[in-house]
Amino acid sequence: MKTQSEYEALKNFAGTLGLTVHEYKHEDKRRNVQFCVYYKGTSVSGKMDYEQCNHFFIGWMNAAKQLNKKGE
Repeated sequence: MKTQSEYEALKNFAGTLGLTVHEYKHEDKRRNVQFCVYYKGTSVSGKMDYEQCNHFFIGWMNAAKQLNKKGE
């Protein structure tokens, strides 16, 4: 079950960044499952596929690093 392992991987990655991921399944089985990212209960992204979600997390991680550098 590919989408389940993808969802688990995204949840683990999001957890390390303090984010949560919600999975959106379509009634039409031909369409891919999409994910939405939340921070403290507020949506911080639109619906994305697995690859887009990974890119979003990498960007979030880099932005957090830059903000921490400026705060020091």
